[in-house]
Amino acid sequence: MQKPLRLMFIFLVILFIVPNGIRAEEAVNPASDIIPPEVILISPQPDSVVETNTPLIEIMISDSGSGIKLDTVRFYLDDINRTDHAIIEDSDVTGQAETHELKISYLPSQPLPRGVRRILVIVRDRADNLTEQEWNFEVKGRPDSGFQVSGVNTLRVEQYPISKILDYFEFTLQGQMTDTRIRLNLEGHFTDYPSGTADYSYKNYNFFKDRYMMGLNYRDTELLFGYVFAPINSELIQIGSEVKGGVLNQSFSNKTGRYDLSLFTGEAAHSAGLRIDVYDYSGFISRWDAPFEMQLSSFYLQLGDDHGYRYSGIKGNKVFSRLLTQFEAVHGSSDITESSGNALSFRMDYPLGPVDLGFDYQLLQPDYPSVLAPSSLPLGGGGTQRYILRGNIRLGSKQRLRIQGAFSEDNLDSVFVQTNYRQNYHLDYSLRTDADLDWNLSYYGDRRQRKGGLVHDYSERNDSLTLSFHKDFFASTLRSSLSWGENIYSYKPDQSSERFRYLGSWTIPYTKFNLTPSVQWLVENKANNADLDSKEVRLTADFYLSPRVGRSKVAIFHYVSDETSHGREVEKNITGLETAIYWSFCDHSTLSFVYNHSLWDKEDNKSSSGNDCTLWLEWKMIF
Repeated sequence: MQKPLRLMFIFLVILFIVPNGIRAEEAVNPASDIIPPEVILISPQPDSVVETNTPLIEIMISDSGSGIKLDTVRFYLDDINRTDHAIIEDSDVTGQAETHELKISYLPSQPLPRGVRRILVIVRDRADNLTEQEWNFEVKGRPDSGFQVSGVNTLRVEQYPISKILDYFEFTLQGQMTDTRIRLNLEGHFTDYPSGTADYSYKNYNFFKDRYMMGLNYRDTELLFGYVFAPINSELIQIGSEVKGGVLNQSFSNKTGRYDLSLFTGEAAHSAGLRIDVYDYSGFISRWDAPFEMQLSSFYLQLGDDHGYRYSGIKGNKVFSRLLTQFEAVHGSSDITESSGNALSFRMDYPLGPVDLGFDYQLLQPDYPSVLAPSSLPLGGGGTQRYILRGNIRLGSKQRLRIQGAFSEDNLDSVFVQTNYRQNYHLDYSLRTDADLDWNLSYYGDRRQRKGGLVHDYSERNDSLTLSFHKDFFASTLRSSLSWGENIYSYKPDQSSERFRYLGSWTIPYTKFNLTPSVQWLVENKANNADLDSKEVRLTADFYLSPRVGRSKVAIFHYVSDETSHGREVEKNITGLETAIYWSFCDHSTLSFVYNHSLWDKEDNKSSSGNDCTLWLEWKMIF
């Protein structure tokens, strides 16, 4: 690695007085991140009782590592996808940083029925760590009997770069008759642009039936058919919660607690990197919420036909004084390999004064079928185990230190020639000074080793260090972030790299809008002499045209880069405009206008120039 780059990073840290920036974890390599996003229900509170039939639902999603993968965010209410009905806002308006915090706000357009309602949020980060969070809350009021129609229709007309028409729709019909509820939900889209195999076609338009669901509820019994949900919320098994088939839900309560049972059958998808496998999927899930701070649940899953995989498990949590314990035990068998084994997950959290201590342990026996195991575990074969030590230390009222170390290995029975080892480290230190200046120092480290190979051993190292601060004064906000990262590969040393990144922003509020100038500087050096030096300056204005829609913004930017690869130097200059306007009218209609236009020129062996344009208009109607 080039020493001047390291010296430049240290020098800028010492002289870190430029009041700009974005967030503290921009340069985290996804390969180093094993911590999934955190999802918190703000309102209503979990297991609470609300008097109104139209409660405001607010959810916060945060990820301190590689950042949230925006296209994976899904929000469901009573098994119906309400993502398009909700307002989803990113805390960053510049578009220069990865998304680390999202807020979901949803206000039902139709009264919710009395009884227990279910919220489900699904999200992944850029390292593909999955979070599925489920809550219940109870609606005490009762809507009027009769039929209700709700839905959303989104018509988008795109002109550039490709001319096409897209129309997405979601339609829900609900009938409420005393203690009985009937539901029909349909999602689909049509377009004049060729894409996939259409369910129906008319002239130049193709119609696609994306999802459907039919449901019948009688008091605490529910029968659903179509695209339904059966989340198992397992630490050891990762499979999509959505099932194309049917599910029967039954719940009841008495003085011994609340009991929930779900029986399901259909098809479910499992994501493994770029590959998606679809399995025949059936089983049951049961849960008991005891009145003495304990939860127990069990499940049985069958994947494939009679010659596939079977999993049965039990999980629970219990509070002993101040000690919170969680456990999960799964037995899995495979008819394909004619083998079976067990998996175990155990977690402890204990507050000790200003220190919160945590310990996690996961074990997959050698014969356990790991087809659904978390992707963050080394799965080379022969069994896997992982230890995680966690600590959260409060150093007074203005300092906090979070640390985590994870250690894992496979080939526990030493049957294979190779053994994979992995260590992950995370440190996060926050400080608020007496001048209300917030500092944050974050470190992510990842070490991977493969030993015992027939040809050679293999090692990989990924490190990232970020220092940031933000300061509020005179109603404006200054933020700054300085990041350094390094990747070293013993097997492919020419792919090793070192990078430096600086981001800065200054948000200045005016009467009806905020103005944010920002800057980004990225330097990356690779061992194969493929270097990149890029800079971008941006001026963003954001504002709300209506409280019921998302934040509009207009930005102008200028980007320059100098890239060298295999002795060839390429210089780029890009100047552009980005516009996203959201306007609400007639109570339930929203217009979205997006126009991006950039002019570029490139200089390498010869000069070239051109322009790129994106233009589309979208009308969304919620009813």
